[in-house]
Amino acid sequence: MIKYLSATRPSELPQHAERTLPAINESNRDEFIKFLNKRNDDLSGAAFTRLARIIRIVEKI
Repeated sequence: MIKYLSATRPSELPQHAERTLPAINESNRDEFIKFLNKRNDDLSGAAFTRLARIIRIVEKI
């Protein structure tokens, strides 16, 4: 999943990250959040806001 998202263009990352949410659980959430935070630096505007929302959702899992 992380490998797939690594190859995603920054503008498409929030969309693909949302689609992977059903696969996130307690065992992989920390790695997923760490990856999203690292890629968050590449984003701006709506994509940044959308990814921040996804991170908040994952933190609650």
